[in-house]
Amino acid sequence: TTPFATRQDSASRSFKSHSVGVFAQDTLSLNEQWKVVLGLRWDKFSASYHTITKTVTPNTFGDFARKDNNVSYRAGVIYQPSTRHTVYASTGTSFNPSAEAYSLDVSSEQTPPEKNINYEIGARYDKEDSSLTARVSLFRTVKTNERNPDTIPGSAFLLSGKRHTDGVELEVAARITEHWDLFAGATFMKSNIDKTNQATQLDKTALNTPNRTINLWNTYKFTPEWKAGVGFNVIGARYTSHANTNLLPSYMRWDAMVGWEKGKASVQLNIGNLLNAKIYEGLYTGHTVAAPLRNFQLTGSYRF
Repeated sequence: TTPFATRQDSASRSFKSHSVGVFAQDTLSLNEQWKVVLGLRWDKFSASYHTITKTVTPNTFGDFARKDNNVSYRAGVIYQPSTRHTVYASTGTSFNPSAEAYSLDVSSEQTPPEKNINYEIGARYDKEDSSLTARVSLFRTVKTNERNPDTIPGSAFLLSGKRHTDGVELEVAARITEHWDLFAGATFMKSNIDKTNQATQLDKTALNTPNRTINLWNTYKFTPEWKAGVGFNVIGARYTSHANTNLLPSYMRWDAMVGWEKGKASVQLNIGNLLNAKIYEGLYTGHTVAAPLRNFQLTGSYRF
């Protein structure tokens, strides 16, 4: 007979991170129509990664750590010709530390954060009786120094890449009747890798960037105590590599809920993936993770 194989723990890993942020923001009213928004933020991010590889004797250890301090800003201007109409333009910065994926190695330990800048212009309409709110915006997000691997093993990543994503976003919140509320949104995007030291990735679509996302949600109140809701989310196809060699298909997921509330008590049943669709949700370079099939969540609360 063939003996059962012995299970062996090949590695033990731990990751710890600490994040501290301080920010200030103010809105300055120049007059009844014009406002200026200014914001400043400071972040400190530190992370440590420890691994013990147990497949060799003696065990080998890997310890990596990194600390980053970054300042980001936000600035915008708002024009309101009336209480119902708003037009705005804004810009802001952000950063992605090298340890954002819950791991560090000899290369990422030496690499400063990637930096991003976002530009947006938009308009909003609010009906006087609050039964309708609509918003449209155009945006561009630029990663100015994307990480690229160096040709020398063990060296820090080269912050020499660049990419951008252009998009348009639409949102509507409406009270159709006294009992029926509707919320809808759609975003259409196009990304491009502008600069890279990987020839197969130049001018390709960035990974995990769907060309569209669409959502719709309805709630209807049948009685003062009972309400129900149904809606869907659409996620467009996504590439799993910058070389655009693998593609996850687009999907639509329907969700629903039914709720009861009276006085201080409430109960709600949420049904996820109502139609039991097979959906690939988690995205990685070498594999994907399926989303849960139809699932139920029952919650209750009582306010004292």
